[in-house]
Amino acid sequence: MRIISKISKEPTHIHDSVDVRVVEKNNGDECDARALMLKEWKNTAEIVDFVDNHCPDDAWGRDSSHKKGYGSSVDGAVNKGWRYGTYRTLERTRKALQQGKCSKLVSTYIDEYRQKLESDGLYNTPDELKDSVKRRRVWREEGGELDIDAVMSGDPNYWVKTVRNGKMRIVRLVINYSFSCGNKPEESARLLGVTYCVAEILERLGYGVEIYGAQACHSPRSKDWGDGDHEQGSIVPIKKVQEPLDLRRIGSVSVTGLFRYFGFVMDNELFGNFNGYCTALSKEMTAFMGADVLIGTSWLRGNQTMKVQKIIDRLKGV
Repeated sequence: MRIISKISKEPTHIHDSVDVRVVEKNNGDECDARALMLKEWKNTAEIVDFVDNHCPDDAWGRDSSHKKGYGSSVDGAVNKGWRYGTYRTLERTRKALQQGKCSKLVSTYIDEYRQKLESDGLYNTPDELKDSVKRRRVWREEGGELDIDAVMSGDPNYWVKTVRNGKMRIVRLVINYSFSCGNKPEESARLLGVTYCVAEILERLGYGVEIYGAQACHSPRSKDWGDGDHEQGSIVPIKKVQEPLDLRRIGSVSVTGLFRYFGFVMDNELFGNFNGYCTALSKEMTAFMGADVLIGTSWLRGNQTMKVQKIIDRLKGV
């Protein structure tokens, strides 16, 4: 229980690990004090462990109501597809997260978005950048990844690390996989598909790309904090800048149950609620997450080519 200065006069259920900042601007405009609440995880395994071992057995989201939650329980037995997507059960969802699997639909959506963006010329690498963005593989005794082919062939140089020539500007892509209850489970696969293509394009342009998953929304805290557009969320790294773009590495954000099971239980324990509003996050919350590019469900509507081009122009200072 914590008292948030300028926001709450009484102790409020906010987990001690949550970073809280009070701001008096909303998208640059002055406003009453409002809270930005953010939890940063080390990896998805830490999220799973937190939910399995550090949240109440009757937590909202485990198919039973919980005293800290605002809403009624979600009955996973009625529509397991809504909660777990193609994995259908909690056990299969947990196994998918442990094994780095992703929705089978992701590859289909990657091909769809890549074809569209390629036809619009966004995959073309300028001649002056071709050498600087070229990756090359070098063998290191430490700080690399296991090369299975080298191990199987008996090559003693089985630790490999991918490096890039030239200097890079680091760009943080944040994929916000929070979406409203009316969204179909496959939306998370579509979201990862378009994020993958954006990362591919930026790397071709010479940027170093790191990717974070986010579960962020506008908080329902106005119910007990009065007026104020409070925002809450958590972020988790799924690709470091030095790591190659790999579906096994980033695929977890396409697993529907990461949000609609583990995310619900997690948020209830972190923020005392989870019934947030999945509208566009403010500039202040986006900056709090350190996002250079924030990709959410709005990316699945409209013209993706125009959205990507705006990002490129902004990064170039055009």
